[in-house]
Amino acid sequence: MAIDLWENHTCGFCKTAAHDVIADESRYAVLECLFCGLVIRVEPLGRVKPAGVKPAMPAVAFRFPSGRFVGKTVEEVAAEENGPKYLQFARENYPEWRGSIEAYLFQRT
Repeated sequence: MAIDLWENHTCGFCKTAAHDVIADESRYAVLECLFCGLVIRVEPLGRVKPAGVKPAMPAVAFRFPSGRFVGKTVEEVAAEENGPKYLQFARENYPEWRGSIEAYLFQRT
């Protein structure tokens, strides 16, 4: 989000011109007032890149932050001798890891 002053767009509640740009799409823009939090939808601000020009995000593999396989990816753990048992244990006991483990298991099916 970018903090900008938009003189053409003032908050309908507190009358300030300081907004966060929440979205700047081709058909509209969404601004949030920095003072009162009012969200307004306005004409596009003209900062949109042409369609299909999104920067490629590098895929970052989940790595176990702790435990017996600390620093390893789900794929690396699955290849270990007791890895599948550990994945099942981690899936049942660590809800914050469950999504990454299930995504790997889903890819394999």
